[in-house]
Amino acid sequence: MKKFIATILSSTMIFTAGTSVFANDVNITDALKIQANKTNLVREKSNVLVSNNIPNILVNGKELKINEGELLYENNKFIPIRELADTLGLKLDYIPESKIVVLDNGKIQLPIDNNKASVNGKIVSIDENNEKICTLIVNNKSYIPVNFVNNVIGYNVQYNEETQKVEENKEQSQNGVIQLNKSQALEAYKKISEVSQNIKNATIDMNGKIKLNMSDGTDNLDMIMDLTGTVMTDIGDKVQMYSKQTSSIELMGEKQDVIQEMFYKDGKMYVKQNTSDINEFKYKMDLNLDEAVKMSNTMNIDEFLTEDLVSKGAVENLENGNKKYTFNLNIDKAIELVGQFSKEMNLGIEDLKQLDNFSVKDTNVNIIVDSNNNPLSYDTNFSMLFSTEGITIKADVVMNMKYNNVGNTVVKTINEDLSQYQDIKEVATEETTA
Repeated sequence: MKKFIATILSSTMIFTAGTSVFANDVNITDALKIQANKTNLVREKSNVLVSNNIPNILVNGKELKINEGELLYENNKFIPIRELADTLGLKLDYIPESKIVVLDNGKIQLPIDNNKASVNGKIVSIDENNEKICTLIVNNKSYIPVNFVNNVIGYNVQYNEETQKVEENKEQSQNGVIQLNKSQALEAYKKISEVSQNIKNATIDMNGKIKLNMSDGTDNLDMIMDLTGTVMTDIGDKVQMYSKQTSSIELMGEKQDVIQEMFYKDGKMYVKQNTSDINEFKYKMDLNLDEAVKMSNTMNIDEFLTEDLVSKGAVENLENGNKKYTFNLNIDKAIELVGQFSKEMNLGIEDLKQLDNFSVKDTNVNIIVDSNNNPLSYDTNFSMLFSTEGITIKADVVMNMKYNNVGNTVVKTINEDLSQYQDIKEVATEETTA
């Protein structure tokens, strides 16, 4: 049983940075749910008009190139979804038999002629104030309202109604810090992310602390988890990845130390682990290259900073051409993440929103980059406080990661007897049935 507990613990350590692996198939479950509810279907659209004006529009600072006049319906302006996807570089799918438009690998699901949509796994209204507003098809082209793009999806559509000239974003500077709206923050984040994904050789040093306190006014339950580690990657003809993480978990005065090493070879991730009461524990997992890279790269910015999580940001010029970006996180999304964590406590997301004295603060991510947008360091802070039924719960998370030796070969060939490593599925089955 100790081995099994250690397995679960090590898996938690591996995924501490929030990385995940997604299937390639597009999941349209939410869109099908919307279609199944006939009350979402909008049948009368007799007042759809196409103006003679071809507006000049920016989306997230990029020109939206359209050839048709502007589409108007129910006093709302619509833009074509195909051109929106092309402008932002988003994958676009259309499922004709179901009449569903899918953007960004399923993150946005838009059933045609319906007043509901799915955005990042949540079913939302196209327009909360008007049930007649829906995703449209006009002349074999699908359209979506501008207000929905701005207010719900979070992209920034801009144009001047009087002159049809594009309004440029104006950066507000105060004390050397430039404030960024959501679209500007996302644009900056994407540039950093693109550079970080192309880094093939690097050493990443990590340290952090997670503190959890539960109190009923009489007794206290404290859990403290300290994390330190190093990840080294060499991605070339042969992928070499090595990481070493050390954690110390203290629960109710009892302390457990875990040292974990991982390396990747021939389509498998090999994990060696030592804990306070287990001398050595070895197991292996079948992984493809993408999965292994995501697992090893604990500073995978693209996996952590999703578009629905960023609300706004700021940038500050530092010495030597470096810049410090601060990305403020969406509180509702933070609540959702906490909700996932709180399932073990039988608290759902809606329950969390109704808790007494609920507060989330210090929800931000700081990234320092050089003049070429290469990430140098990464910090994240998260603090939460809430109470329910006389119990107060407080959680604080602080993580710091630093890039070193970027572009240099950092991993040496690992020679070890691989026969000593047991398949993780066999270990889990063996320990569960024991």
